[in-house]
Amino acid sequence: MTSLLIDSHGDVWSSKSREVRSAYDSPYSGGEFSTYAIKNLGFIHVYTFGTSCQVSFRPNVVSRTAIAACLEWTRRQGFVRYVLDLRNCDARMDLLASHADLAKAIERVVSQQQSIAATDFLAEPQGKVLPPPIVNLLDALRDRPFDLSNLDQTRMLSVLVKETFGNRYLIARADENRSKLVFDKIGDGLFSPFADWRGSAIGTAIEALPDPAFGEWAANTYNRAIDEQTPIFDTVDAVVCWPRLGRVRLRYKRSVLPFVDSSGTPMLITGSVADTSIDLRIKSA
Repeated sequence: MTSLLIDSHGDVWSSKSREVRSAYDSPYSGGEFSTYAIKNLGFIHVYTFGTSCQVSFRPNVVSRTAIAACLEWTRRQGFVRYVLDLRNCDARMDLLASHADLAKAIERVVSQQQSIAATDFLAEPQGKVLPPPIVNLLDALRDRPFDLSNLDQTRMLSVLVKETFGNRYLIARADENRSKLVFDKIGDGLFSPFADWRGSAIGTAIEALPDPAFGEWAANTYNRAIDEQTPIFDTVDAVVCWPRLGRVRLRYKRSVLPFVDSSGTPMLITGSVADTSIDLRIKSA
C-alpha cells in the first residue's frame, strides 16, 4: 500500500512526510494533514492497494498542475481499476475501469465545478460616501504607523477596529518572506460556524478558509489593495461551500483598508456589514 500527496505545484510527497507538513506550515499530522491538504490546499491524495488506486481531491480547488502530475504518475503504474473520490460539498465516489476513463472523469468534473465557482463570488464598488467610523479609522492608519510590538498601540488599534466594525473584522499581515498574507486577528463575528477553525487559523494563509476557493478569491482582493495601497469598498454576493453546511449565500458590504506598520510590514484590516438586500445575481444571470 502506498499513500501519496500531490501538491498544487505537481510535486509528489509521501503522505507521512514531515517535510511537506513543514513546507505548508501545518499543525496537523498523518491522516489529518491529508484531509486538511485536500480541503484547503488543493492537494490530490493517491492511495494504492494492489492493482487498485483511489484518487481523492476537491474539484473546485484542485490545480491543473496537480491533476497532470497525478495522471502521469498513475499512468506509469498500470493499475486495473480506479476509485475517484470527490470531496466538494457532498462526498461522492466513482469506480472506473481504465486510466482513460479516470482522465475523462477528472476533466469533466473539474471543468464543471471550476466554471461554476467563477460565478460564485461577485463584487461591485460601493458608493463614494463612507460612514464616519470608517473614515476615522482610515485617517488613523494614514496618520501614524502603529507599532504592533507595543501592547498599548496594539490595544489602541483593536479599539479603533471594534468601534468601526464591531466583531466582524479580520487583520492580516504579510508573512516573514512577504510572500503571502496570513491571519493576524479574526473577530468572532466572522466564520461563526467554525469557531474551532478560527481559533487555530492565526498565522495561516488567507487562502486556507473553510472554503479555499472563497479564500483565494478574497486573498486576490486583499493583495490588490496592498499592492496599490488603496482602500477597497465594495458589496459582495458570494456563494460559499462550507464543510458540513454545503452551499451558503453571503451578502455584505466590505471595507478593505491596507496600511504599513512601524516595521514596514504590509498589513490590512477588512471589516464587513451583513446586508441581505444585496443582490448582484440579477445582473449576472
